Amino acid sequence: MFKILLSLFLLFSISSFCQKAYQGIITYESKTNSDDFRREVLGDPKMDPVMRKFIEDKMLTMFNKNFILQFDNYNSVYNEDRKLDLNSNEADRTWSPDGIEVAHYKDLKNKTYTIQQDVMGKDFFVKDSLVKLDWKLESETKQIGAYLCYKATVLVPISEKERKNYEEQKAEQEKAATQLLEIKEPQPKLVTAWYTTEIPVNQGPEKFWGLPGLILELSDDKTVILCSKVVLNSKESTVTKLPKKAKIISKTQFAKLVEKKNKELENVNFSKQ
Repeated sequence: MFKILLSLFLLFSISSFCQKAYQGIITYESKTNSDDFRREVLGDPKMDPVMRKFIEDKMLTMFNKNFILQFDNYNSVYNEDRKLDLNSNEADRTWSPDGIEVAHYKDLKNKTYTIQQDVMGKDFFVKDSLVKLDWKLESETKQIGAYLCYKATVLVPISEKERKNYEEQKAEQEKAATQLLEIKEPQPKLVTAWYTTEIPVNQGPEKFWGLPGLILELSDDKTVILCSKVVLNSKESTVTKLPKKAKIISKTQFAKLVEKKNKELENVNFSKQ
């Protein structure tokens, strides 16, 4: 009976959204279990103490982060809440040959999901279709702050990026003479969400959406993303849509762009040798 009632709630949620407008800002704390990393990277008792301290300090920012979700009834943007470090310099900034994910935009009306990517200091907005998640609604409940939350689970398949990273790391490992880290083949993840119907919007962190209420907690086998602050319908303006001057490209175009940029970088490094 419980699942039938929740299913009916989901069916009528869209019409209810049209009747009342919601907008808000949610703060999440993300914590990832670092035991495997510690065991593999810091397991050497002969490691230099200065290097160990440096790695442990970096781990605090790698595995513990804060995120902000700004949303209304149909749109949202999710990004890391970065604190300005006046003592940092360009060398300390995160960089990746595949680009850095800056923000995640969801448009529920048009069923689009766009990731803002920083590629060598330039922003590109990679637009794709919003993937519908096959949520299983559970009967368990728990309290998160002032909100009664319901449990839901979904099995998330391996992403193209995860598969690509695994294959590249495996290929590099096979070429190397030593193997410092064990490279594990990615597996589908069982994700658990806790959502509240007291805030009846289909939004949530990152790519997660589609439940009969706002997602206040997400977890898999290693990471927990937990709401720490809720601000609803405040006078503070929320930014939920893509910037008007956003350079929008497809996933295929982005892959070609990254490949081109990496080749340019290789040529620059080669010319300096």
